[in-house]
Amino acid sequence: MRKLFTYITFFIAFTTFSQSFQWMKRGGSNENLGIDYESVYSIATDSEKNYYTLSYVGMSGLDVDGNPKSNYDNPGFGPQDVVLASFACDGTYRWSKVFGGNGDETINSVVVDSQDNVYVGGKMQSCHPYPGTPSEPYPSQIDTEYFFSNSSSACTRIFYAKFNKNGVLQYVKRPQLPTSTLNATTYTASMNFQIQNDVIYWYLWLPPGTYADGAFTNSNSDSYTPYVLKYNLDGTLISATIRYNSNKFLL
Repeated sequence: MRKLFTYITFFIAFTTFSQSFQWMKRGGSNENLGIDYESVYSIATDSEKNYYTLSYVGMSGLDVDGNPKSNYDNPGFGPQDVVLASFACDGTYRWSKVFGGNGDETINSVVVDSQDNVYVGGKMQSCHPYPGTPSEPYPSQIDTEYFFSNSSSACTRIFYAKFNKNGVLQYVKRPQLPTSTLNATTYTASMNFQIQNDVIYWYLWLPPGTYADGAFTNSNSDSYTPYVLKYNLDGTLISATIRYNSNKFLL
């Protein structure tokens, strides 16, 4: 089995003038799943020059810079999870979190605010109990710190999570109220997640319904509507804005 290298060119540090090679980090699993399967796809830095990355990872022998991690996926359905990892400026491993469960997760990006808090937003995969079992044996979860309690008739999959710079989970926001598997799976999507001037902007597709504990209602008759949700850093919803013109193209 070969170890796939997750953290390579994204962790090369250079001095200002000489641009000499400083260090390199790696991680991943033993699965031979294709050259692009395990890779860093989002990276951010904070004011102390710590690195934060998102990477797709496999299952067997999973580790981050030699630190063993657990994959929470169903091995029968393609063992893909997502790892959020942090390294110091000198390459020292700091902490990591696995986002996983039954199926493939979609975590859009990692972003950092002015106080060095770390945020990720996206969509978990698992929604209903695994066939033939009384409960979901591969529940969607954020490492061992947060579990998404879902069922086929009461499911919410979109979320964003806030961590402090040391990796301590601060909160998880799930704006969609419990809904059917069809709504949560087919008509709901997380498309982009950003922070600008300490305001969170989250681009979603949402089906008709009430969101954010009743803060707004999507009364559009379409199966899904493109929205941008704006949040304060404490998780308070500022606004929910429909983002298409008369031709339904994103503005």
